Amino acid sequence: MTGRDVRRPISKRITAILISLLIFWVIWCVLLFFLQHLLIFPSGMANGRMLNSAPADVESWSLQIENQAPVEAWFLPSDVESPTPAVVILHGNAELIDDQLQIARALRNQGVHVLLPEYRGYGRSGGSPSQNAIVDDTAAFVDRLSSRDDVSGIIYLGRSIGASVATQVALRHPPRAMVLMMPPARIDTMAWRFGYPPMFVRSPFRSDLAIPQIPSPILIIERSDDEIIPSAHPQLLHKLAPNSRLITIEGSHNMVEGHAEAERERSAIWSFIFDRN
Repeated sequence: MTGRDVRRPISKRITAILISLLIFWVIWCVLLFFLQHLLIFPSGMANGRMLNSAPADVESWSLQIENQAPVEAWFLPSDVESPTPAVVILHGNAELIDDQLQIARALRNQGVHVLLPEYRGYGRSGGSPSQNAIVDDTAAFVDRLSSRDDVSGIIYLGRSIGASVATQVALRHPPRAMVLMMPPARIDTMAWRFGYPPMFVRSPFRSDLAIPQIPSPILIIERSDDEIIPSAHPQLLHKLAPNSRLITIEGSHNMVEGHAEAERERSAIWSFIFDRN
């Protein structure tokens, strides 16, 4: 058997392996195309913390769209008699509005209204989450909020994917200011972590395209050791935003490093919000 004869079987085996890998990858991509929202919106991780109903100090709002399940939002009205700003808190993809009650009450006690819109498929809200659905629902709730005589302006406070929701809603309802905590510049580029082409991501949340169109003051907060949102994302948004400030807090995506850093983060958010009151 000649050397050429030996190389042919090896070449065929390599070709067969490559073809098998390609077929597996294509099947994987097809599966992810249909299942990707389970990864982007893991509501099951949060729903175990769901309360049975809204607490006594909270107004429960409902959004009903024809032929779709209702979506919930919680409203905490301020006790201030004159018109005051409203803070719209938009949570992360593994959280619920129920998880935001502590910060919502703290803000309300400082004299502002607070709105907590829920995402479709999360908590007591029906339907399936997607970028379009969540942004449309949130914009509808903000529209209702803005129509109130006791609301003098809107401030968005978004965390992680909630920051992405905030930038999209801000294009429809320009805010007085925004706080973006650990914001991704775009969700689709993270698809490569799963070997999936970004072009096929159905909820890309392109904050990098939205934020240059938002002239409002923006506070961007990044975490020094964020294992989920690379520092390049908030830094890019800071460069693209017409009017932003970037601060770095020591800690990971879900954990601040010590009481001092937690207080520094809270103080930065409070000062940014209430300096505009």
